[in-house]
Amino acid sequence: MTTLLPPDFHPVIQRWWASRFAEPTDAQLEGWSAIRRGEHTLIAAPTGSGKTLAAFLTAIDQLLREATGAGRPAGRSARHLCVAAKSAFADIHKNLAEPRREIRALAPDVKITAAVRSGDTPQNERRGDAAHAAAYSW
Repeated sequence: MTTLLPPDFHPVIQRWWASRFAEPTDAQLEGWSAIRRGEHTLIAAPTGSGKTLAAFLTAIDQLLREATGAGRPAGRSARHLCVAAKSAFADIHKNLAEPRREIRALAPDVKITAAVRSGDTPQNERRGDAAHAAAYSW
């Protein structure tokens, strides 16, 4: 029996998941459960078990809900921060940029942007200059 994505994910995320994967890994299921409870979460599992996607998919789901008006705090824009080594950029691209692009195709009216900043990023961009951040959107 295939275990689908937990039912508390947004329907667009559910559709995207069903088009890409059969079932979540144990690391993903346990990670999502802890993250959804608001706990500080460390997912320790072997390479290839979906740890990065587990973290990013929860963030994308929250951003999607807020962008569609479901659960958006009054007067707040959604923000998530991922701190990673520069060597993790390929993993971040695979597990954030690609899913975000594919999910956006399923919900074209929703705009969720992402920006990458590193020690090489000029100071004005690190301060959050919106015009520069937009240039780094995927």
